[in-house]
Amino acid sequence: MEGKKFTTTWTIFRILAWIQVNRQARENALRCILPTRRSQVTQSLAWHPPPESWVQLHTDVSMNGLSGRAVAGGLLRDHLGRCVDAFTCNLGKCTITIAEP
Repeated sequence: MEGKKFTTTWTIFRILAWIQVNRQARENALRCILPTRRSQVTQSLAWHPPPESWVQLHTDVSMNGLSGRAVAGGLLRDHLGRCVDAFTCNLGKCTITIAEP
């Protein structure tokens, strides 16, 4: 974001929020992929807005399997779905376990 300055605290907050969102997404994906033996799990994969005055962080990682290079990106959306802030990050050459914590 051109012209914007972020404090160390804000950067740490964004990183911790990104980690939390990724962990929750992985847990949700496992619940969808690995249903319990006696019941079928059905989950809607739709966007649900955060409460008013809150923002929601969305992140994703893309990796080239041949070169091992990865990039990450994300955005913050308000309760109306508007983009509040966005970021991209070149992760360089790494493994999938590093690219998706």
